[in-house]
Amino acid sequence: MKIGYKLIAESFGPQELVRQAVRAERAGFDFVEMSDHFHPWVEAQGHSPFVWNVLSAIAAKTSTLELATGVTCPSVRYHPAIIAQAAATLALLSDGRFTLGVGSGERLNEHIVGRGFPGIHERHATFNEALDIIRLLWQGGYQNYNGTYLKLEDARIFDLPDELPTMAVAVSGPKSVALAAEHGDGLFATEPKADLVTGYRDAGGTGPLYAEAPLAWAPTADIAVRAALRTNAWALSGWKVMSELPNPVNFEAAAATVREDDIRGQFAWPRRGAAPRGDRPVHGCRFRPHRAHERRPRPRRFLRLLRKRPAPPTARREHPMTSRTPVPRAVLFDIDGTLVDSNYLHVDAWHQAFQTLDVEVEAWRIHRSIGQDAGTLLTSLVGEKDEAWVSRAKDLHAENYKALAPRLRLLPQARQLLEAVHGLGIKVVLATSAPQAELDILLDLLSADEAIHAATNADDVDVAKPDPDIVRVALDRAGVAPNEAVFVGDSEWDIEAASRAGVRSFGVLTGGIAGDLLMQAGAERVFAGPADFLDRLNELGWLE
Repeated sequence: MKIGYKLIAESFGPQELVRQAVRAERAGFDFVEMSDHFHPWVEAQGHSPFVWNVLSAIAAKTSTLELATGVTCPSVRYHPAIIAQAAATLALLSDGRFTLGVGSGERLNEHIVGRGFPGIHERHATFNEALDIIRLLWQGGYQNYNGTYLKLEDARIFDLPDELPTMAVAVSGPKSVALAAEHGDGLFATEPKADLVTGYRDAGGTGPLYAEAPLAWAPTADIAVRAALRTNAWALSGWKVMSELPNPVNFEAAAATVREDDIRGQFAWPRRGAAPRGDRPVHGCRFRPHRAHERRPRPRRFLRLLRKRPAPPTARREHPMTSRTPVPRAVLFDIDGTLVDSNYLHVDAWHQAFQTLDVEVEAWRIHRSIGQDAGTLLTSLVGEKDEAWVSRAKDLHAENYKALAPRLRLLPQARQLLEAVHGLGIKVVLATSAPQAELDILLDLLSADEAIHAATNADDVDVAKPDPDIVRVALDRAGVAPNEAVFVGDSEWDIEAASRAGVRSFGVLTGGIAGDLLMQAGAERVFAGPADFLDRLNELGWLE
Protein backbone atom coordinates (compact mmCIF):
# COMPACT_ATOMS: atom_id res chain seq x y z
CA MET A 1 0.00 0.00 0.00
CA LYS A 2 1.15 3.54 -0.79
CA ILE A 3 -0.03 6.61 1.08
CA GLY A 4 -0.51 9.94 -0.67
CA TYR A 5 -1.35 13.50 0.31
CA LYS A 6 -4.15 15.39 -1.45
CA LEU A 7 -3.23 18.91 -2.45
CA ILE A 8 -6.42 20.90 -2.00
CA ALA A 9 -6.14 23.16 -5.04
CA GLU A 10 -9.44 24.81 -4.18
CA SER A 11 -8.14 26.09 -0.84
CA PHE A 12 -4.55 27.16 -1.58
CA GLY A 13 -2.65 29.17 -4.16
CA PRO A 14 -0.03 27.65 -6.48
CA GLN A 15 3.08 28.61 -4.49
CA GLU A 16 1.67 27.17 -1.28
CA LEU A 17 0.66 23.93 -3.05
CA VAL A 18 4.23 23.47 -4.26
CA ARG A 19 5.54 24.07 -0.73
CA GLN A 20 3.06 21.53 0.65
CA ALA A 21 4.21 18.93 -1.86
CA VAL A 22 7.84 19.42 -0.86
CA ARG A 23 6.87 19.04 2.80
CA ALA A 24 4.82 15.94 1.98
CA GLU A 25 7.88 14.32 0.42
CA ARG A 26 9.90 15.12 3.53
CA ALA A 27 7.17 13.69 5.74
CA GLY A 28 7.34 10.34 3.93
CA PHE A 29 4.28 10.43 1.67
CA ASP A 30 4.58 8.37 -1.50
CA PHE A 31 2.63 10.65 -3.79
CA VAL A 32 0.57 13.80 -4.04
CA GLU A 33 -2.64 14.13 -5.99
CA MET A 34 -4.36 17.29 -7.18
CA SER A 35 -7.72 17.95 -8.80
CA ASP A 36 -8.02 19.72 -12.15
CA HIS A 37 -10.60 22.41 -11.39
CA PHE A 38 -11.45 25.70 -13.00
CA HIS A 39 -13.62 26.76 -10.04
CA PRO A 40 -13.43 25.92 -6.34
CA TRP A 41 -16.34 23.97 -4.88
CA VAL A 42 -17.45 26.92 -2.72
CA GLU A 43 -16.45 30.57 -2.51
CA ALA A 44 -15.00 30.10 0.99
CA GLN A 45 -12.19 27.97 -0.47
CA GLY A 46 -11.09 30.85 -2.68
CA HIS A 47 -8.54 29.24 -5.04
CA SER A 48 -8.23 27.15 -8.19
CA PRO A 49 -4.82 27.34 -9.93
CA PHE A 50 -3.96 25.46 -13.14
CA VAL A 51 -3.00 21.93 -12.15
CA TRP A 52 -0.50 21.30 -14.94
CA ASN A 53 1.65 24.31 -14.01
CA VAL A 54 1.60 23.39 -10.34
CA LEU A 55 2.46 19.72 -10.89
CA SER A 56 5.31 20.72 -13.23
CA ALA A 57 6.74 22.97 -10.52
CA ILE A 58 6.39 20.16 -7.99
CA ALA A 59 8.22 17.78 -10.33
CA ALA A 60 11.12 20.23 -10.42
CA LYS A 61 11.17 20.66 -6.62
CA THR A 62 10.98 16.98 -5.63
CA SER A 63 12.97 13.87 -6.44
CA THR A 64 11.00 10.79 -5.35
CA LEU A 65 7.44 12.00 -4.79
CA GLU A 66 4.96 10.57 -7.29
CA LEU A 67 2.39 12.92 -8.83
CA ALA A 68 -1.18 12.40 -10.01
CA THR A 69 -4.12 14.34 -11.34
CA GLY A 70 -7.18 13.50 -9.32
CA VAL A 71 -8.82 13.81 -11.77
CA THR A 72 -8.81 15.64 -15.10
CA CYS A 73 -11.59 15.52 -17.69
CA PRO A 74 -10.09 15.08 -21.19
CA SER A 75 -13.33 15.38 -23.15
CA VAL A 76 -15.15 18.70 -22.61
CA ARG A 77 -13.08 21.67 -21.41
CA TYR A 78 -9.98 20.08 -22.95
CA HIS A 79 -9.54 18.14 -26.14
CA PRO A 80 -7.93 14.77 -25.32
CA ALA A 81 -4.96 15.57 -27.58
CA ILE A 82 -4.01 18.39 -25.19
CA ILE A 83 -4.18 16.08 -22.18
CA ALA A 84 -2.20 13.38 -23.98
CA GLN A 85 0.56 15.91 -24.68
CA ALA A 86 0.43 17.44 -21.19
CA ALA A 87 0.64 14.04 -19.51
CA ALA A 88 3.54 12.92 -21.70
CA THR A 89 5.44 16.12 -20.96
CA LEU A 90 4.85 15.86 -17.21
CA ALA A 91 5.94 12.21 -17.27
CA LEU A 92 9.24 13.36 -18.79
CA LEU A 93 9.68 16.28 -16.40
CA SER A 94 9.05 14.03 -13.39
CA ASP A 95 11.25 11.17 -14.60
CA GLY A 96 8.34 8.75 -14.75
CA ARG A 97 6.65 9.76 -11.48
CA PHE A 98 3.35 10.91 -12.99
CA THR A 99 -0.03 9.13 -13.02
CA LEU A 100 -2.80 10.54 -15.21
CA GLY A 101 -6.07 10.33 -13.30
CA VAL A 102 -9.02 10.92 -15.65
CA GLY A 103 -12.79 11.21 -15.26
CA SER A 104 -15.86 12.30 -17.20
CA GLY A 105 -15.98 15.67 -15.44
CA GLU A 106 -18.30 17.91 -13.45
CA ARG A 107 -20.49 20.71 -14.79
CA LEU A 108 -18.75 23.03 -12.27
CA ASN A 109 -15.60 23.07 -14.39
CA GLU A 110 -16.62 21.91 -17.85
CA HIS A 111 -19.51 24.27 -18.68
CA ILE A 112 -17.21 27.29 -18.88
CA VAL A 113 -16.28 26.77 -22.57
CA GLY A 114 -19.90 27.22 -23.63
CA ARG A 115 -20.50 23.81 -25.17
CA GLY A 116 -22.94 22.74 -22.51
CA PHE A 117 -22.52 19.69 -20.31
CA PRO A 118 -23.90 16.48 -21.84
CA GLY A 119 -26.11 13.94 -20.11
CA ILE A 120 -24.58 10.87 -18.53
CA HIS A 121 -24.90 8.61 -21.60
CA GLU A 122 -23.28 11.08 -24.01
CA ARG A 123 -20.76 12.07 -21.37
CA HIS A 124 -19.54 8.51 -20.94
CA ALA A 125 -19.47 7.93 -24.70
CA THR A 126 -17.42 11.11 -25.24
CA PHE A 127 -15.09 10.15 -22.39
CA ASN A 128 -14.63 6.72 -23.98
CA GLU A 129 -13.59 8.34 -27.26
CA ALA A 130 -11.23 10.69 -25.40
CA LEU A 131 -9.39 7.75 -23.84
CA ASP A 132 -9.12 6.14 -27.30
CA ILE A 133 -7.50 9.31 -28.65
CA ILE A 134 -5.03 9.54 -25.76
CA ARG A 135 -3.98 5.91 -26.27
CA LEU A 136 -3.70 6.48 -30.01
CA LEU A 137 -1.42 9.50 -29.64
CA TRP A 138 0.74 7.70 -27.10
CA GLN A 139 1.53 5.11 -29.78
CA GLY A 140 3.62 7.74 -31.56
CA GLY A 141 3.47 8.97 -35.16
CA TYR A 142 0.77 11.00 -36.87
CA GLN A 143 -2.72 9.90 -35.90
CA ASN A 144 -6.31 10.55 -37.01
CA TYR A 145 -9.58 9.72 -35.28
CA ASN A 146 -13.17 10.16 -36.46
CA GLY A 147 -15.56 9.49 -33.60
CA THR A 148 -19.17 10.34 -33.00
CA TYR A 149 -18.30 13.15 -30.58
CA LEU A 150 -14.57 13.79 -30.97
CA LYS A 151 -12.17 14.06 -33.89
CA LEU A 152 -8.41 14.16 -34.34
CA GLU A 153 -6.63 15.32 -37.48
CA ASP A 154 -2.96 14.65 -38.34
CA ALA A 155 -1.71 14.95 -34.75
CA ARG A 156 1.57 13.72 -33.33
CA ILE A 157 3.17 14.04 -29.89
CA PHE A 158 6.88 14.49 -30.50
CA ASP A 159 8.04 14.12 -26.88
CA LEU A 160 6.93 10.79 -25.51
CA PRO A 161 8.46 9.07 -22.46
CA ASP A 162 9.94 5.61 -22.84
CA GLU A 163 7.47 4.41 -20.22
CA LEU A 164 3.99 5.87 -20.66
CA PRO A 165 2.14 7.24 -17.63
CA THR A 166 -0.30 5.06 -15.75
CA MET A 167 -3.84 6.17 -16.61
CA ALA A 168 -6.23 5.67 -13.69
CA VAL A 169 -9.93 6.05 -14.53
CA ALA A 170 -12.35 7.54 -12.00
CA VAL A 171 -15.34 5.33 -11.19
CA SER A 172 -18.62 5.69 -9.34
CA GLY A 173 -20.72 2.74 -10.54
CA PRO A 174 -20.80 -0.38 -12.78
CA LYS A 175 -20.60 1.45 -16.14
CA SER A 176 -17.57 3.51 -15.23
CA VAL A 177 -15.96 0.46 -13.59
CA ALA A 178 -16.28 -1.44 -16.87
CA LEU A 179 -14.80 1.51 -18.74
CA ALA A 180 -11.86 1.66 -16.31
CA ALA A 181 -11.14 -2.04 -16.81
CA GLU A 182 -11.26 -1.68 -20.60
CA HIS A 183 -9.37 1.59 -21.13
CA GLY A 184 -7.45 2.35 -17.95
CA ASP A 185 -4.32 1.11 -16.21
CA GLY A 186 -5.89 1.62 -12.80
CA LEU A 187 -8.97 2.68 -10.87
CA PHE A 188 -9.65 5.95 -9.08
CA ALA A 189 -12.50 6.34 -6.57
CA THR A 190 -13.57 9.03 -4.14
CA GLU A 191 -15.27 6.51 -1.85
CA PRO A 192 -13.82 3.26 -0.44
CA LYS A 193 -16.54 0.96 -1.76
CA ALA A 194 -15.52 -2.69 -1.97
CA ASP A 195 -17.95 -3.39 -4.83
CA LEU A 196 -16.03 -0.99 -7.08
CA VAL A 197 -12.88 -3.02 -6.59
CA THR A 198 -14.72 -6.33 -7.04
CA GLY A 199 -16.36 -5.12 -10.25
CA TYR A 200 -13.05 -3.81 -11.59
CA ARG A 201 -11.22 -7.06 -10.90
CA ASP A 202 -14.10 -9.16 -12.25
CA ALA A 203 -14.01 -7.12 -15.46
CA GLY A 204 -10.30 -7.90 -15.89
CA GLY A 205 -8.80 -4.77 -14.32
CA THR A 206 -5.37 -5.46 -12.84
CA GLY A 207 -3.94 -1.99 -12.20
CA PRO A 208 -3.42 0.05 -9.02
CA LEU A 209 -6.38 1.30 -7.01
CA TYR A 210 -6.63 4.89 -5.81
CA ALA A 211 -9.09 5.98 -3.13
CA GLU A 212 -9.49 8.93 -0.77
CA ALA A 213 -9.59 9.03 3.02
CA PRO A 214 -11.01 12.34 4.30
CA LEU A 215 -9.22 13.66 7.38
CA ALA A 216 -9.78 16.67 9.61
CA TRP A 217 -6.83 17.77 11.77
CA ALA A 218 -7.08 20.54 14.36
CA PRO A 219 -6.40 21.22 18.07
CA THR A 220 -9.84 19.85 19.02
CA ALA A 221 -12.53 17.71 17.41
CA ASP A 222 -15.02 20.60 17.55
CA ILE A 223 -12.69 22.94 15.67
CA ALA A 224 -12.04 20.27 13.04
CA VAL A 225 -15.76 19.66 12.58
CA ARG A 226 -16.55 23.35 12.23
CA ALA A 227 -13.75 23.82 9.69
CA ALA A 228 -14.96 20.87 7.63
CA LEU A 229 -18.50 22.19 7.76
CA ARG A 230 -17.41 25.61 6.51
CA THR A 231 -15.34 24.46 3.51
CA ASN A 232 -16.29 20.85 2.78
CA ALA A 233 -19.95 20.33 3.61
CA TRP A 234 -20.59 20.05 -0.14
CA ALA A 235 -18.74 16.69 -0.15
CA LEU A 236 -21.69 15.06 1.61
CA SER A 237 -24.07 15.83 -1.27
CA GLY A 238 -22.99 12.76 -3.25
CA TRP A 239 -21.54 12.35 -6.72
CA LYS A 240 -24.83 12.58 -8.62
CA VAL A 241 -25.35 16.05 -7.22
CA MET A 242 -21.69 17.10 -7.36
CA SER A 243 -21.33 16.29 -11.05
CA GLU A 244 -24.29 18.43 -12.11
CA LEU A 245 -24.09 21.74 -10.20
CA PRO A 246 -22.63 24.62 -12.26
CA ASN A 247 -21.12 27.11 -9.79
CA PRO A 248 -19.83 27.49 -6.22
CA VAL A 249 -23.03 29.24 -5.16
CA ASN A 250 -25.01 26.14 -6.11
CA PHE A 251 -22.79 23.92 -3.98
CA GLU A 252 -23.26 26.28 -1.07
CA ALA A 253 -27.02 26.00 -1.48
CA ALA A 254 -26.87 22.20 -1.77
CA ALA A 255 -24.87 21.98 1.46
CA ALA A 256 -27.08 24.40 3.40
CA THR A 257 -28.81 21.60 5.32
CA VAL A 258 -25.60 19.80 6.35
CA ARG A 259 -25.02 19.98 10.10
CA GLU A 260 -22.10 19.27 12.42
CA ASP A 261 -23.44 15.81 13.26
CA ASP A 262 -23.40 14.96 9.55
CA ILE A 263 -19.75 15.97 9.40
CA ARG A 264 -18.92 13.88 12.47
CA GLY A 265 -20.29 10.82 10.73
CA GLN A 266 -18.17 11.39 7.63
CA PHE A 267 -14.76 12.63 8.77
CA ALA A 268 -12.05 11.51 11.17
CA TRP A 269 -10.44 13.81 13.72
CA PRO A 270 -7.33 12.67 15.65
CA ARG A 271 -6.46 14.55 18.79
CA ARG A 272 -3.59 16.95 18.41
CA GLY A 273 -0.27 15.13 18.64
CA ALA A 274 -1.78 11.77 17.69
CA ALA A 275 -0.98 9.94 14.48
CA PRO A 276 -3.77 10.80 12.03
CA ARG A 277 -6.11 7.93 11.45
CA GLY A 278 -9.72 7.46 10.45
CA ASP A 279 -12.41 5.25 11.87
CA ARG A 280 -13.22 4.09 8.33
CA PRO A 281 -9.86 3.04 6.89
CA VAL A 282 -9.76 2.68 3.13
CA HIS A 283 -7.42 -0.30 3.27
CA GLY A 284 -10.35 -2.22 4.76
CA CYS A 285 -11.74 -2.20 1.22
CA ARG A 286 -8.45 -3.45 -0.21
CA PHE A 287 -7.65 -0.13 -1.87
CA ARG A 288 -3.86 -0.12 -2.05
CA PRO A 289 -2.83 3.50 -2.60
CA HIS A 290 -4.84 6.09 -0.73
CA ARG A 291 -4.39 9.67 0.28
CA ALA A 292 -4.88 11.98 3.23
CA HIS A 293 -5.89 15.60 2.99
CA GLU A 294 -6.70 18.26 5.52
CA ARG A 295 -10.11 19.76 5.93
CA ARG A 296 -8.68 22.73 7.84
CA PRO A 297 -6.07 24.99 6.19
CA ARG A 298 -3.11 24.20 8.47
CA PRO A 299 -1.06 21.87 6.29
CA ARG A 300 2.32 23.11 7.50
CA ARG A 301 1.61 22.10 11.11
CA PHE A 302 0.05 18.82 10.00
CA LEU A 303 3.02 17.86 7.80
CA ARG A 304 5.50 18.99 10.46
CA LEU A 305 3.77 16.65 12.93
CA LEU A 306 4.10 13.72 10.53
CA ARG A 307 7.72 14.52 9.75
CA LYS A 308 8.58 14.07 13.43
CA ARG A 309 7.26 10.51 13.26
CA PRO A 310 9.00 7.63 11.51
CA ALA A 311 7.65 7.14 8.00
CA PRO A 312 5.70 3.89 7.59
CA PRO A 313 7.73 1.06 6.02
CA THR A 314 5.74 1.29 2.79
CA ALA A 315 6.64 4.97 2.48
CA ARG A 316 10.39 4.57 2.99
CA ARG A 317 12.45 4.74 -0.16
CA GLU A 318 15.98 5.41 -1.28
CA HIS A 319 16.62 9.00 -2.24
CA PRO A 320 19.15 9.84 -4.93
CA MET A 321 21.91 12.02 -3.46
CA THR A 322 24.60 13.92 -5.25
CA SER A 323 26.60 14.21 -2.03
CA ARG A 324 25.28 13.48 1.42
CA THR A 325 26.65 15.27 4.43
CA PRO A 326 26.66 14.05 8.02
CA VAL A 327 23.59 15.15 9.96
CA PRO A 328 24.76 17.82 12.43
CA ARG A 329 23.60 18.27 16.01
CA ALA A 330 23.41 22.03 15.48
CA VAL A 331 23.14 24.47 12.59
CA LEU A 332 24.55 27.94 13.19
CA PHE A 333 22.87 30.58 11.05
CA ASP A 334 24.10 34.03 10.21
CA ILE A 335 21.09 36.37 9.93
CA ASP A 336 21.87 39.43 7.77
CA GLY A 337 21.87 38.36 4.13
CA THR A 338 21.31 34.73 5.09
CA LEU A 339 17.81 34.75 6.60
CA VAL A 340 16.87 38.41 6.21
CA ASP A 341 17.24 40.54 3.07
CA SER A 342 19.20 43.24 4.87
CA ASN A 343 22.67 43.52 3.35
CA TYR A 344 21.77 46.31 0.96
CA LEU A 345 20.08 48.23 3.76
CA HIS A 346 23.37 48.02 5.64
CA VAL A 347 25.13 49.33 2.53
CA ASP A 348 22.68 52.24 2.41
CA ALA A 349 23.06 52.92 6.13
CA TRP A 350 26.87 53.00 5.91
CA HIS A 351 26.77 55.07 2.70
CA GLN A 352 24.63 57.72 4.41
CA ALA A 353 26.95 57.67 7.43
CA PHE A 354 30.00 58.29 5.26
CA GLN A 355 28.24 61.14 3.44
CA THR A 356 27.40 62.76 6.78
CA LEU A 357 31.07 62.49 7.69
CA ASP A 358 32.12 63.95 4.31
CA VAL A 359 33.86 60.76 3.23
CA GLU A 360 33.27 59.38 -0.25
CA VAL A 361 33.06 55.55 -0.36
CA GLU A 362 31.56 53.69 -3.34
CA ALA A 363 28.57 51.50 -2.51
CA TRP A 364 30.08 48.44 -4.18
CA ARG A 365 33.09 48.63 -1.85
CA ILE A 366 30.79 48.86 1.17
CA HIS A 367 28.87 45.82 -0.05
CA ARG A 368 32.04 43.73 -0.34
CA SER A 369 32.79 44.52 3.31
CA ILE A 370 29.35 43.77 4.76
CA GLY A 371 29.52 40.89 7.23
CA GLN A 372 32.77 41.99 8.82
CA ASP A 373 33.18 43.43 12.29
CA ALA A 374 32.26 47.15 12.11
CA GLY A 375 35.73 48.24 13.17
CA THR A 376 37.37 46.02 10.56
CA LEU A 377 34.91 47.25 7.92
CA LEU A 378 35.73 50.91 8.66
CA THR A 379 39.47 50.33 8.58
CA SER A 380 39.25 48.48 5.26
CA LEU A 381 37.14 51.25 3.69
CA VAL A 382 38.54 54.53 5.10
CA GLY A 383 41.79 53.59 6.82
CA GLU A 384 42.76 54.26 10.41
CA LYS A 385 40.61 56.84 12.23
CA ASP A 386 40.59 58.04 15.82
CA GLU A 387 38.27 56.46 18.34
CA ALA A 388 35.78 59.36 18.36
CA TRP A 389 35.40 59.27 14.56
CA VAL A 390 34.87 55.49 14.57
CA SER A 391 32.30 55.75 17.36
CA ARG A 392 30.47 58.52 15.48
CA ALA A 393 30.43 56.43 12.26
CA LYS A 394 29.01 53.41 14.12
CA ASP A 395 26.32 55.54 15.77
CA LEU A 396 25.33 57.06 12.43
CA HIS A 397 25.09 53.62 10.87
CA ALA A 398 22.88 52.42 13.72
CA GLU A 399 20.58 55.45 13.40
CA ASN A 400 20.32 55.08 9.62
CA TYR A 401 19.70 51.34 9.84
CA LYS A 402 16.93 51.84 12.40
CA ALA A 403 15.26 54.33 10.05
CA LEU A 404 15.52 51.80 7.20
CA ALA A 405 14.26 48.87 9.29
CA PRO A 406 10.65 49.04 8.00
CA ARG A 407 12.04 47.94 4.63
CA LEU A 408 13.45 44.72 6.08
CA ARG A 409 11.98 41.52 4.67
CA LEU A 410 12.53 37.86 5.40
CA LEU A 411 14.15 35.95 2.58
CA PRO A 412 11.76 33.38 1.04
CA GLN A 413 11.25 30.33 3.26
CA ALA A 414 13.71 31.55 5.93
CA ARG A 415 11.33 30.92 8.81
CA GLN A 416 10.27 27.58 7.33
CA LEU A 417 13.92 26.53 7.06
CA LEU A 418 14.52 27.22 10.75
CA GLU A 419 11.37 25.30 11.65
CA ALA A 420 12.31 22.39 9.41
CA VAL A 421 15.80 22.10 10.91
CA HIS A 422 14.35 22.34 14.41
CA GLY A 423 11.76 19.72 13.49
CA LEU A 424 14.57 17.30 12.63
CA GLY A 425 15.82 17.52 16.21
CA ILE A 426 18.77 19.73 15.21
CA LYS A 427 19.53 22.76 17.38
CA VAL A 428 19.19 26.12 15.65
CA VAL A 429 21.54 28.87 16.85
CA LEU A 430 21.65 32.36 15.37
CA ALA A 431 25.33 33.27 15.21
CA THR A 432 25.37 37.02 14.70
CA SER A 433 27.40 39.89 16.06
CA ALA A 434 24.59 42.39 15.53
CA PRO A 435 23.99 44.78 18.43
CA GLN A 436 21.10 43.73 20.64
CA ALA A 437 18.83 46.50 19.30
CA GLU A 438 19.33 45.24 15.72
CA LEU A 439 18.98 41.63 16.81
CA ASP A 440 15.62 42.39 18.45
CA ILE A 441 14.33 43.77 15.15
CA LEU A 442 15.56 40.69 13.27
CA LEU A 443 14.10 38.26 15.82
CA ASP A 444 10.71 39.96 15.62
CA LEU A 445 10.84 39.66 11.85
CA LEU A 446 11.82 35.99 11.97
CA SER A 447 9.04 35.17 14.46
CA ALA A 448 10.47 31.69 15.02
CA ASP A 449 11.17 31.65 18.76
CA GLU A 450 10.07 28.03 19.16
CA ALA A 451 12.60 26.88 16.58
CA ILE A 452 15.57 28.94 17.87
CA HIS A 453 17.64 27.30 20.59
CA ALA A 454 19.91 30.30 21.21
CA ALA A 455 21.33 33.47 19.68
CA THR A 456 24.50 35.51 20.00
CA ASN A 457 24.97 39.28 19.76
CA ALA A 458 27.65 41.96 19.75
CA ASP A 459 28.01 41.86 23.55
CA ASP A 460 29.34 38.30 23.39
CA VAL A 461 32.66 39.11 21.67
CA ASP A 462 35.17 41.92 21.35
CA VAL A 463 35.76 41.39 17.61
CA ALA A 464 33.24 39.91 15.16
CA LYS A 465 33.68 37.98 11.90
CA PRO A 466 35.95 37.02 10.30
CA ASP A 467 37.34 36.46 13.78
CA PRO A 468 36.05 33.02 14.88
CA ASP A 469 35.00 33.99 18.41
CA ILE A 470 31.30 34.51 17.58
CA VAL A 471 31.17 31.00 16.06
CA ARG A 472 32.78 29.56 19.18
CA VAL A 473 30.20 31.30 21.38
CA ALA A 474 27.45 29.85 19.21
CA LEU A 475 28.95 26.36 19.57
CA ASP A 476 29.03 26.82 23.32
CA ARG A 477 25.37 27.91 23.37
CA ALA A 478 24.45 24.81 21.36
CA GLY A 479 26.56 22.55 23.57
CA VAL A 480 28.23 20.85 20.60
CA ALA A 481 31.74 20.32 19.31
CA PRO A 482 32.92 22.00 16.07
CA ASN A 483 32.66 18.74 14.12
CA GLU A 484 29.00 18.38 15.20
CA ALA A 485 27.84 21.65 13.64
CA VAL A 486 27.34 23.38 10.31
CA PHE A 487 27.55 27.12 9.80
CA VAL A 488 25.36 28.81 7.17
CA GLY A 489 26.33 32.27 5.92
CA ASP A 490 26.24 34.60 2.93
CA SER A 491 29.71 36.21 2.98
CA GLU A 492 33.33 35.19 2.77
CA TRP A 493 33.71 36.55 6.30
CA ASP A 494 31.10 34.07 7.57
CA ILE A 495 32.83 31.15 5.85
CA GLU A 496 36.27 32.24 7.06
CA ALA A 497 35.07 32.60 10.67
CA ALA A 498 33.51 29.11 10.58
CA SER A 499 36.65 27.61 9.06
CA ARG A 500 38.86 29.20 11.72
CA ALA A 501 36.56 27.73 14.39
CA GLY A 502 36.82 24.26 12.84
CA VAL A 503 33.19 24.22 11.66
CA ARG A 504 32.19 23.16 8.16
CA SER A 505 30.04 25.68 6.33
CA PHE A 506 27.41 26.17 3.65
CA GLY A 507 27.02 29.38 1.68
CA VAL A 508 23.94 31.14 0.34
CA LEU A 509 23.83 33.63 -2.55
CA THR A 510 21.25 35.92 -0.96
CA GLY A 511 23.89 38.30 0.40
CA GLY A 512 25.05 39.15 -3.11
CA ILE A 513 28.41 37.35 -3.03
CA ALA A 514 29.22 35.01 -5.93
CA GLY A 515 29.14 31.30 -5.26
CA ASP A 516 32.68 30.69 -6.48
CA LEU A 517 33.97 33.22 -3.93
CA LEU A 518 32.09 31.42 -1.15
CA MET A 519 33.50 28.08 -2.30
CA GLN A 520 37.02 29.53 -2.47
CA ALA A 521 36.55 30.76 1.11
CA GLY A 522 35.81 27.17 2.17
CA ALA A 523 32.05 26.56 1.82
CA GLU A 524 31.26 22.88 1.22
CA ARG A 525 28.10 23.70 -0.67
CA VAL A 526 26.35 26.82 -1.92
CA PHE A 527 22.56 27.24 -2.07
CA ALA A 528 20.59 29.94 -3.85
CA GLY A 529 19.00 30.90 -0.54
CA PRO A 530 16.93 29.57 2.37
CA ALA A 531 14.23 28.20 0.06
CA ASP A 532 16.79 26.23 -1.97
CA PHE A 533 18.44 24.94 1.21
CA LEU A 534 15.03 23.86 2.52
CA ASP A 535 14.16 22.08 -0.71
CA ARG A 536 17.47 20.20 -0.69
CA LEU A 537 17.50 18.93 2.90
CA ASN A 538 16.52 15.61 1.38
CA GLU A 539 19.50 15.73 -0.97
CA LEU A 540 21.78 16.30 2.01
CA GLY A 541 20.54 13.07 3.58
CA TRP A 542 19.25 14.85 6.69
CA LEU A 543 15.66 13.60 6.37
CA GLU A 544 16.33 9.89 6.75
